[in-house]
Amino acid sequence: MKAMKTTEELELHYHDIMELFSIADQLVENTASAENPTLYVSEIEHLAEVVMETADTLSEEFFVITNGKAESKQVSGKKIEGALRRAYVTMSDFTKKASASTRKHAEKLLTKLKRQLEVVIASVVEFVQISLDRVMQKADIEELKRRQERIALMLHQMSQKPLS
Repeated sequence: MKAMKTTEELELHYHDIMELFSIADQLVENTASAENPTLYVSEIEHLAEVVMETADTLSEEFFVITNGKAESKQVSGKKIEGALRRAYVTMSDFTKKASASTRKHAEKLLTKLKRQLEVVIASVVEFVQISLDRVMQKADIEELKRRQERIALMLHQMSQKPLS
């Protein structure tokens, strides 16, 4: 692990996580302008709930990691992986199952959500080791590597290490 982060750097990482709550709220607030608000709510509700649960888990575990003991990092890493996996699976399910009008209406927010999750992942990997292949699909990992240089470097370095 690198040198200890400053309070300001930790606050920025925490803010990245808190932004997920804002996006979940925006998904729900977007209902008023939907073509079919009732359908939109029924199709977006589960996604918004999972995003909020993910943000809640991430914020709790971030606190544990930055203020806790080294032993707690492994447990936190598993909880973080699980929360991120639920978010990615739910987004994938949403894009497969939601109506075309709901997907179109939520498209910009879904893109924003995906990018914010990538920012959070880039922040989290500085503190705890997570396995991206257990979190997201290969196409998502490739997108993440293209947009997050640190992630691409980390994955490359991990692939160069001999297996124990």
